Amino acid sequence: MLVRSLWVSLLFCCANFILAASPDNFYNDDKNIIEATSRSFDRIVHRSNYTSLVEFYAPWCGHCKNLAPTMKKVAKKLDGLVQVVTVNCDVDSNKPLCGEYGVEGFPTLKVFKPQKIDLLNGNSTKKVKKVKGTLTRHVFETYIGERKMSTIVDYCLSRIKNHVKKVGNVNKFHKLDNLPLNRKPVVVFSKNDRISPVLKSMGLDWLDTVQFFSIYNKKVTLVSEESEFYKKYPQIVKQLNKIIESIKKDPSKSHMIAFDFTNDKIIEYKGKSINKEGVNEFFTSEFELKPREGPFSDRGEYLNRLKSGKKPVKNNNKKKSNNNKPPGSGNWQKVPKSDKSKKDGKQQSTTHDEL
Repeated sequence: MLVRSLWVSLLFCCANFILAASPDNFYNDDKNIIEATSRSFDRIVHRSNYTSLVEFYAPWCGHCKNLAPTMKKVAKKLDGLVQVVTVNCDVDSNKPLCGEYGVEGFPTLKVFKPQKIDLLNGNSTKKVKKVKGTLTRHVFETYIGERKMSTIVDYCLSRIKNHVKKVGNVNKFHKLDNLPLNRKPVVVFSKNDRISPVLKSMGLDWLDTVQFFSIYNKKVTLVSEESEFYKKYPQIVKQLNKIIESIKKDPSKSHMIAFDFTNDKIIEYKGKSINKEGVNEFFTSEFELKPREGPFSDRGEYLNRLKSGKKPVKNNNKKKSNNNKPPGSGNWQKVPKSDKSKKDGKQQSTTHDEL
C-alpha cells in the first residue's frame, strides 16, 4: 500500500512538472499560443497532422519582446488552422531542443509541416526526414520573410496540408461510393474556386473518417435523368438537383452535403454557416463521429490544458462513439435547427472559421 501511494505521488509530481510553465515565458496567458517544452514538443508538433509555426525565443532578447505582440495577433488569426507554438530557449531543459533544430539566434521562426499520409495504410508516403540522428515525421523550414502579421499568416496558411479533393463535375459524384467503408463522402459546394484553409483544416480534423470534396458553385449543372448516376441512385439525384437549383439562384452561398449511398439519400448540413462548431455538431449527430484533431477533439482538450496549465478533469459521462460503422448506418435524421449560441466558456466560432 505504501509503495502504491509513493508511485501515485510520483506520477502526480511528474504531471505537474510537465504542465508547469516558466514564469519568464512570454505567452503563458495567451489562449491561442502553446508554450512547449522539451518534454511536450514532439507530442504537440510531430504527433499531429496540423502545420505548426514555432518561435524559438529568449526572454532577455529585445527583438523577441518586439515580436511578441505580432505573434499574438498571428496566433489569433491562425487559431484552429495552424498551431502556433513557442519555446523558451533560456530554460535549461529546453536548450537541447533548441540546439536540435539549429537555433543560433533569437527570435527564430520555423514552420513544421506534416508529410503526406497514405490514408489507406496510415503511413507516410515520403522518406522520413532525419534531424541530427532523430527521426521526425514533419519536415521544417526557417521562416525568413517579413515579420509582419499578414505576411506570416499568409505564409503559414500556404503550408497547410490539403486532403480535400476537387471535383469538376457533379455527374462524377456517384463514383464516391467506392471510398473505403470507414470514410464518409462529404461534398462542399463552395462559393470560391479555391479550397479554403478552413476546409483544409476540417479535412485534417476528420482525416480518418471523412473524405471531403469541393466543387465550385459556378461549375455545377443539373444531373440528367438519363445518366448512369440517376440509374444508380435516383433519389440522391432528385435531392441533388433541388440543391443545385438553389445554388444556381444564389451561387454566393456555400453548401455541405453527405452521401448515404446505402439508403440512396443525401443528408444536408442545415447550419447557417459552415464552421467548425456547426460541422462538429452535424457529424456528431448524424454519424456519431468525433474529430481526431481540432478544438472539439480529445487532442484539442490536451492542448487547451497546456495553454492554461490546468490539470485534466475526468468525465465519466462521455458518450462512446462508434467510428466503425459503414456509410449508410447510424442515425441519418436531419440536424435540428438551433439559434442558441455556444457561450459559457465553450468554443465559439471566429470569423475565419467560416467557409
